[in-house]
Formats: sequence, structure tokens, C-alpha cells
Amino acid sequence: ARVQSLMPDLHVFGHTHFGWDQELDGVRYIQAPLAYAFERKNRMRSLSVGCAPLRLLQVFDSQEGGKFPAEMSAAWSDYYKVYQRDPSNMEPAWWTTKKEYRRSRR
Repeated sequence: ARVQSLMPDLHVFGHTHFGWDQELDGVRYIQAPLAYAFERKNRMRSLSVGCAPLRLLQVFDSQEGGKFPAEMSAAWSDYYKVYQRDPSNMEPAWWTTKKEYRRSRR
């Protein structure tokens, strides 16, 4: 609700430990986590934003005419570009536990 009331061009957020770059309802959301070492080792694809490995991400450059970078690829925001999000769906995703994943693969 707060982001909607402010309507910024860009909202940089954190703490999710997943890379994200997507425009929703006219606001661009970017999350470029640095992550823990074990996360970098085990799930780099879900952390990365753009083609480069984890790094500090520059999102604005006044010397380049004050432009934001072009939207970048990030695993989870790319997923939701294909599969529409449903905030009312409270069911756990099938991949959230290894036990459930193994059961579904049988």
C-alpha cells in the first residue's frame, strides 16, 4: 500500500534473497541480493540479476542522462512474467520442500 501511495518510478527492495527485476502496476521493482555464501554456492541462478554474477547493481546514472538500466533477467521475476501471480493463493508451491518434490516425481 505504501509503494502504491508514493508511486515511485523505481522501488529497490531487499531481504528476500532472490534476484528480481519487474515492472508491476507502473512501478519497477529491483532486488539484487548479495546473499549468504551457501546460497551463492547452491542457487546462483535464483540470485542473479542480469547476466553478471552477484555484484552491486547500479540502477541510476546521472552521467548517462539520468536513465535507469534496461530491465534485466532474474529467475523469479521472469517466472512471474510467464505465470501470472495470484496473491490470494496461499497454497505452498510444490517445490518448497524436498519431501513434496520427491513425492511429486514418483
